[in-house]
Amino acid sequence: MSSPRSKPTRRLAWNACIACAVLLFLFSFSPIVLSPGEPSPALLGIPRTLWLGLAAYIALVVVTYIGTRVHPDEDDKPKPGESE
Repeated sequence: MSSPRSKPTRRLAWNACIACAVLLFLFSFSPIVLSPGEPSPALLGIPRTLWLGLAAYIALVVVTYIGTRVHPDEDDKPKPGESE
């Protein structure tokens, strides 16, 4: 019997998680976060770079959690020597 989530939906969600993780990685090293030569605005006494770094970290943890939930299972594949 198939799982409630179809394989194409899980694969699409898994690929979206991978894309989000790569985009978050690129965002954390972009000039938006790391702006050399610009005065560092602060929120509650904490620099913007630190706030954005923390936000990217929390977002990456959330994407990782979602990725563990939507990962396409390898258990559904038949093992070598087994018939379907």
